[in-house]
Amino acid sequence: MSRIGLAVTDGCNVLERLPEPVFAPQDRTEKKGIEDPRITIIDNKIFMLYTAYDGVIAQIAAAAIGLDDLLNKRFDKWERKGLAFQDIWDKDALLFRKN
Repeated sequence: MSRIGLAVTDGCNVLERLPEPVFAPQDRTEKKGIEDPRITIIDNKIFMLYTAYDGVIAQIAAAAIGLDDLLNKRFDKWERKGLAFQDIWDKDALLFRKN
């Protein structure tokens, strides 16, 4: 089962790798794992699109956490936003802010 972890680098070297996942499967749409995170920061909040896999279909899901919560390792503050396109097989997603 896949989970999402966190490593801090200087661009070449891993400076810190957390021993536990920062985001783990929680519901039936994720029962076989979560992977492929893509993040965007908008107004001091990190939005993450990721693949939720239930063993049958891989779907795009979303979650968000405050930047301060992430930096202070309060990973229990993730808010799941749900599936982007329910029952559509997709692993490719990107969220961006138009200025």
